[in-house]
Amino acid sequence: MIRSCGIMEANETRGVVNPKRRPPPGKEVNLQTHILCQHCKQYLRKTNMRKHNKRCFANFEQQEEGEGRSRALINSMIYTATQRKYGKLLENLSMKVEVLERLRPDKEAEELLKDVMILRWGDTLSKKTPTGRKTYHINSKVRLCVRFVHQMRRINAETYTDLTSCLRADAYEDVLVAVRELAKYDPSTRTFGAGTNALHFGTYLVQIANLYENLVIRQRSITQEEKARTIQDLDWFRKQINNEWTCEVGSLAKKELARKSAEKPYLLPLTEDIKKIKELLDLTAERSYNQLQKKITSKDYKVLVESVLASIVIHNRKRAADIQQISVEKWEKQMKRSSEEVVNDEFTQSLTECEKHLLQSYVRIESDGKWGRIVPILIQKEPMMKYLEMILMIRKTKPQWFVKDNIYFFAFPHSRNWIESPSVIYRYGVLSGAKHPELLTVNRMRKHIATTTQILSLKPNEVDQLAKFMGHTTATHEQYYKLVHISLK
Repeated sequence: MIRSCGIMEANETRGVVNPKRRPPPGKEVNLQTHILCQHCKQYLRKTNMRKHNKRCFANFEQQEEGEGRSRALINSMIYTATQRKYGKLLENLSMKVEVLERLRPDKEAEELLKDVMILRWGDTLSKKTPTGRKTYHINSKVRLCVRFVHQMRRINAETYTDLTSCLRADAYEDVLVAVRELAKYDPSTRTFGAGTNALHFGTYLVQIANLYENLVIRQRSITQEEKARTIQDLDWFRKQINNEWTCEVGSLAKKELARKSAEKPYLLPLTEDIKKIKELLDLTAERSYNQLQKKITSKDYKVLVESVLASIVIHNRKRAADIQQISVEKWEKQMKRSSEEVVNDEFTQSLTECEKHLLQSYVRIESDGKWGRIVPILIQKEPMMKYLEMILMIRKTKPQWFVKDNIYFFAFPHSRNWIESPSVIYRYGVLSGAKHPELLTVNRMRKHIATTTQILSLKPNEVDQLAKFMGHTTATHEQYYKLVHISLK
């Protein structure tokens, strides 16, 4: 181990790779083909990393199932990055576990782990985003920055080495060229293939420039003159973006997105298809529950937990993340609180007979929605509660099935993440024999309930209550979810 650590430090200093095993004749050995094992500190070929982790003598936390290939590679890539000059910074990032360790181990991930400014900006986004929701949207933003730097290097590889070198006033014209390439701009028709990139990237650049300015102000290793010169250059760079970005890129991109949205016919799911998938989910959950009562197997548990999750999402028409990312601890607290709640008699007497029946038939729990909103979730006491109790019982009696850092209630055995309910809904939609299973998406079903409730002629206060139950504002409900012109196949 001591020898391996010495070789590792020497390789990092000289920028060469000394692999554990001698490569065959003609095989290349470099940082693109080999990677550092985080346990034994030796360089191995990337294709062999997963097998090596299973038998590495220094891996003292080996799991029965072992790590997947992607997980093993990205962990080794992160460890290799921590051995560089900025290693301490990478170790202290709040997004290290939730974002970096879930990256796909490709060339963009390698470039990301080398660019300190992109890492710092992603960390600021991670600090203001709740756990569980940060993984995907921060991942997409930092990868977009990596692709932007790659485009800038195509223009001038010597000048633009990283994101910091692109934040200069004299680089603004090259920035526009690179962003247009990212947005797939066609100068002949003046249209964008990916208008969202062009629309939002100006805001990203301003945020990164503000962060860079704060870092320069706090830095002690440079003189006051250098600080003033760098800050002045950043001011000119931001001023150009604020004055010209809308005219050069943003306005065209916004109009292009609006045009595409208006021309695209939006198809809503058929009510009979929703009924078919709901019946199949209920039947599947009951069948797997009966099997688990006889014998607990991981196969039946997977079927039960995914069918229950999809059924709750469809029944409540919630965003997928509002339900699938609930933790086990929060779920237990919510269920305990719901069972101990006492309903006021005066309130009960003011309800209609139908409302009294609904009050006795449902349990209400709360989840964290977008923008810090509290989103209510309604669960049927029969038969859904017995399924949830079965899931919770198995989580407690079979701890060896579940990874320690997986805190999510709806999770598969030996998985580190939550279950993706949209993919489950689509799969069961195909199995249910629905006419148009491709329309059975979470967002389309939310639009379906918002649109079909128009025939009820709801009062303004009732529309407000419906919007709050769906987890958004009344303005969002009217502008984005409720469709005036309905298109059905």
